[in-house]
Parts: sequence; C-alpha cells; structure tokens
Amino acid sequence: MYSELEPYLPLLPLVAAPALLLLLGAWWYLRRTAEARSLRKAIRSIASEYRKELVIPDGMDGEIQLQHVLLTARGILVMDLKRASGPVFAGEKLEDWAVMEGNRRFRFKNPLAALRARTAAVRAVAKDVPVHGRIVFLGAPDFVGGRPDQVVTLEELEGEFSSSARSGTEAIRAFHSSWQQIQLASNH
Repeated sequence: MYSELEPYLPLLPLVAAPALLLLLGAWWYLRRTAEARSLRKAIRSIASEYRKELVIPDGMDGEIQLQHVLLTARGILVMDLKRASGPVFAGEKLEDWAVMEGNRRFRFKNPLAALRARTAAVRAVAKDVPVHGRIVFLGAPDFVGGRPDQVVTLEELEGEFSSSARSGTEAIRAFHSSWQQIQLASNH
C-alpha cells in the first residue's frame, strides 16, 4: 500500500500547507468576530429594537451622537462600548481612565460625563420613558479598585436587562411611541 502512495508524497506539503493556512485563517476570523457575535446575541436578547450611530438634538441647540440605543422592556438603553482585556483603572471622579494590556497602557477620558449627556438628550426627546445609560466593556476587563455603577460587562448587561425582556411585551408597546420620537429626532 505504501508503494501506491509513494508517488504522491512530494505533493503532501503542497496540499498540507494551504489546508493549514485555511484552518489558521478560519480560526483567526472566528476569534476576531467572536466579540461582535456576542454583542449581537446580547442585543437580540435584551432589545426589541436597536439602532446605532444616531445623531439627535442635545437640548442646547446642538447635536449629540449616540453609539447604541436599544428599546428594552425596562425603557430605552443608551449604550457606549469600550474594549479591554486586562486591568482597568476607572472611577466616578477620575478624569482619565486607564487600561493595561500586556506591557502597554492606554488612557482615555472618563466616559461617564459623555454618557450622562447622551442619556439626558434621549430623556429630552423620549419624555416620560425610563432612560438608562451604560458603559459596556467588551473583552476581559479586570476592574482594579472597583468601578462606577453604570459600567458593566456584556454578561452583566444581559443579566440586568434580559430577565425583563421576556415578560415585557406590554411595557415595550407603551415605550414604542417614545422610541419613534427618537427616530424622528434623528432624522431632523
């Protein structure tokens, strides 16, 4: 049997190398898109409707951009995303937050003031509907020294909002006119 395969042995590297590259490419693609798939799954589990990158009036003769807005059974959720895999130094009163990834350190402005401005703008448009704001960290953040209440992981967000999504059809219907007002405000 070996003698029958012997003429094909020189071709083995030519077949194995592309197969290995294909497998590595598939693994890399699935790994890179896992976060996006997790985010889509979470949004589907907690929201009846979803929009991203909306611009609405800020209530002070200007405009404000909303990264993600979801209609949930608990009201309207304004969601900003951050990514971190490693220690995160965050605090309500810290001017800058920091993320350590390996031997690199990233600093960014405390996002809570911007989140408050976004939720206030949505409240001004949505009127009597509850409006919630969350900074959602994707990846594997490790919050060193605590974290503000409005900062959650994707799993925590699902836990907070998904239990009400299952039984919230009536509430969602009641919030729908305010949701439409946000859509109209974004098209002004």
